[in-house]
Amino acid sequence: MSREQEIRQVYAALTPAALEALANKGLLRRAQKDVERGEVGEFVLVEDADSLTATVSGHQVRLPRAGPGRAACSCPAAGVCQHILAACLSVTCEPSSNPSGQLSAAGGERVREEWLILDDATLVQTFSLPVMRAAHELLQQQEPVIQVAADLVVRFPHLNAEIRGLPGTGLAGIMVAGAPEKKHDLMTAAALQAVRRVAGKNWEPPALKTGSEVAGATRAEVLPAVTILLEEVVAAGLARLTESEGQRLESLGVSAQAAGLPRLSLLLQRLATQVGDWLDRKPQADLARLLADAAQAYALTQGLDHQAQPHLTGTPREKYAEVGTLQLCGVAAWPWRTASGYEGLTVLFWDLDNKDWSTWTEARPKAFAGGFSAVGRYTAPGPWEGADSPSQLASSRFRLMKARRNRWGRLSGSSQSQALVTGSSNPVEVLAPVEINWEHLERQFAAASRPGLREHDPRRAFYLLQPSRWERQPFDPVSQSLCWYLMDDTGRALLLRVVYDDLTKPLIEALENFPPDELTACRVIGRVHREGGHLVVHPLGLLREGGPVMLAFPSEKAGHKPAGARTAVPPVLKPEDGEEEEEIEETTAPAAPLAMGPLQRLLSGLASSLEWMAEGGTSTTSHGVGEELRDWQARAKTLSLAPLLPSLEVLCARPRAAALLQCRWIVSVYQSLDG
Repeated sequence: MSREQEIRQVYAALTPAALEALANKGLLRRAQKDVERGEVGEFVLVEDADSLTATVSGHQVRLPRAGPGRAACSCPAAGVCQHILAACLSVTCEPSSNPSGQLSAAGGERVREEWLILDDATLVQTFSLPVMRAAHELLQQQEPVIQVAADLVVRFPHLNAEIRGLPGTGLAGIMVAGAPEKKHDLMTAAALQAVRRVAGKNWEPPALKTGSEVAGATRAEVLPAVTILLEEVVAAGLARLTESEGQRLESLGVSAQAAGLPRLSLLLQRLATQVGDWLDRKPQADLARLLADAAQAYALTQGLDHQAQPHLTGTPREKYAEVGTLQLCGVAAWPWRTASGYEGLTVLFWDLDNKDWSTWTEARPKAFAGGFSAVGRYTAPGPWEGADSPSQLASSRFRLMKARRNRWGRLSGSSQSQALVTGSSNPVEVLAPVEINWEHLERQFAAASRPGLREHDPRRAFYLLQPSRWERQPFDPVSQSLCWYLMDDTGRALLLRVVYDDLTKPLIEALENFPPDELTACRVIGRVHREGGHLVVHPLGLLREGGPVMLAFPSEKAGHKPAGARTAVPPVLKPEDGEEEEEIEETTAPAAPLAMGPLQRLLSGLASSLEWMAEGGTSTTSHGVGEELRDWQARAKTLSLAPLLPSLEVLCARPRAAALLQCRWIVSVYQSLDG
């Protein structure tokens, strides 16, 4: 094959999607018209430059063997211009560019082989060790999509980035679309590592030499202290909680934060709040929930003591990456409050290009000196230049330029980002899967769930539900919650539950006052979680033909206030450029279980026995509870629940707080898996 044919082969491998990725659809259409008008002259081989040159509309275009990413044009336009695209199109149209008469479908496989041949030393030399290390860290947080066809494409949907490799061009011919130019090396290195990792050629960065001995010593003090305190609380009995135990939990939460354990810190703060609620006899106080959270904290300390992996330590401030321009459609907004002491506002968007959820959240501690109000923030200015308020964006279609987003799809309120509202939200454009069958919903939720102490993507809990029938029920004054049943076309029920507080009161009233005939035409945007072996949905909003319905803010109409109305505007704090925002996880109140199968009955019954033992304390456990545990132990053996047996054996012989906490944690893991 001649040199000219080799160069033509490179450009013959360009697919329409690859050409579009070089620039944009509009520029590609104009380039196609130039080709049709005959604006592209004859190609000439320049051997010294290892490239083909041609005149396009009076401008000299050079197409090197390294690929279109290195092409050049004499026109003043920066980057890949219309003339370069026209030249690429003209080369691919000429018969001599592909001697076999058709494009090779194995081009992507050829690129993959070229990437696998490279050795680690070459990659480090090409991209530098810091870039390779950053790419390795990126892959720990982002799961790419790899497609091997006519070319090799690696997509990072959450980063709005696409990396494309062309056969025969090597590293020089790799094209990056979507990500800012300064991130191209990082995204290229990440794509290379991703493809090589799948083939078993994983690159591990050399260990960093840091002065972490101080933090390590602090963790060595915090973890045993947390373990001892949790065991003491359970041994004495949850029904005998004291104010000093709440203070100790709060103090250890601060120590855990200082030791670089933000996940444990938030969990301890939540436990301290729950202890305070129980001592104050507040309606939301729940010893069963407290025991479950204490068991999770205990399991977390054991995992951290064994191996402090990143997903166990947690991330105090998530990293936000520049993702270019996003096309977003607002669908819901809601205020929330956590047991760890935070109040926040979240707005949910549908990413029209990447077909996934994105969120924007602003949260502050309850004791924030500025008097932050999630409800007030809904109508306050921002969060980006060009946006009147979150209430406007929650029901609008807009373009977010210079967007910054983290691995969980959360958008940063960076002052560099700008919003351009282009119209009202159109439900037709929200292409999220619509669940109409709850059995299928169970399977989807189970596939997306990550049991145990693994990190979970909060977006996987958002679902668009279309009930065939709504079974409305009166508000339950005993449980202080609104419980309705959503029926699918097979007659299966899904529990919709909203626990009453000052933030959910408008939501409950909006649902109760919503016209039943209009409700049947609405889809529910909800956050799904599992309780007692069954799925439960917390409604975030409704989606109907006219647009989204903001249930939590029923008095607001697309962010507009009546003339003359005045709203107290809370302080709006924008992060500094490059600052990373704190990640606070919303929690959902537990729901009452429905009818249960054999395994669910075992898990629920065992959990109740453990709660009864924990309330009285393991140091004063009665004989009756021990007999009951032996019965559960026999049933666990029958159902082959081997992980439960060692802890149950200890509890039956001589009750220990450690064994009770371990057993309760294993039960919660089984409950999260059981569908």
